[in-house]
Amino acid sequence: MYRHFFKEDYQDVFVDGRYPVISRFSNSHNIPRWSYNYHAHRDDAEIVFTDKGQAVYTIETESYTVSEGEVLVVEKGSMHSLEVSDTPGSAWVCNVHSFSLAGLEPGKILERNTYPVKAAGEHLEFFKHASACLDHLRKFNDPVFRFTCNLMAAAIVSVTAELFRDSGQKISRENLSFAKDIMLYLDESYEQPITLKMLADKFHVSQSHISHEFAKVYKISPINFIIERRIDEARWMLINTGQSMTEIARKLGYDNTAHFSALFKRRLKLSPQDYREQYQKALGEREEQNN
Repeated sequence: MYRHFFKEDYQDVFVDGRYPVISRFSNSHNIPRWSYNYHAHRDDAEIVFTDKGQAVYTIETESYTVSEGEVLVVEKGSMHSLEVSDTPGSAWVCNVHSFSLAGLEPGKILERNTYPVKAAGEHLEFFKHASACLDHLRKFNDPVFRFTCNLMAAAIVSVTAELFRDSGQKISRENLSFAKDIMLYLDESYEQPITLKMLADKFHVSQSHISHEFAKVYKISPINFIIERRIDEARWMLINTGQSMTEIARKLGYDNTAHFSALFKRRLKLSPQDYREQYQKALGEREEQNN
């Protein structure tokens, strides 16, 4: 038993009342070989806490292995992808925006060129409990609970910023401006009809130059990236919604559902329906374990 008295000389780490607003919260659990292709959040910073297993995140062109008990920060506007190992694990992802930390650019959590992975260390229990609290609160579709979720997000951001403060490990990144501009455009427009000619016209360069520069950085052609991005989004919809494949295909820019289903099966070796059943079964087993 103990009693702790708090001093009133606290320091607000956020400036001008700009506290985080949480935009999404997600968990991947016991899904081996889960992957998600390059994407970006123009306004959101992303904090990932891995409490089990291991995954490889690529930010821009640098890859980072994130293991149990480690925290990863993906700054807003950063292109990033994910690949989970064969060993099932669990990671909590919190996306936030509209905040400003003292001494940093608005919307940023880390100082420039800070290595984005760090062991939670003495804050391990905080990240576990904060993730569990958000997992509980997000189930209540009520303005009061959404406000409480924002308070939890503010706590996660402030503890994360403190964890990485004065980190001695730095990184250097290549200048990817042209290829990244193309990637950001594709990431925001993948639901629309896009051809190589349209990209060449938009960026005022030849089709061959677009393809070469993009593939040189991201190891995939622009058109194949669009297909992979649509399939990634379809996977999320299949797992987390009850929408039919026809509805999903139309949202992702395909009028021909059979064509998109064939693309899906060719890449994942499962039909959309089989994919949904497989992963909903995994999620059901997880719920049983938690009850």
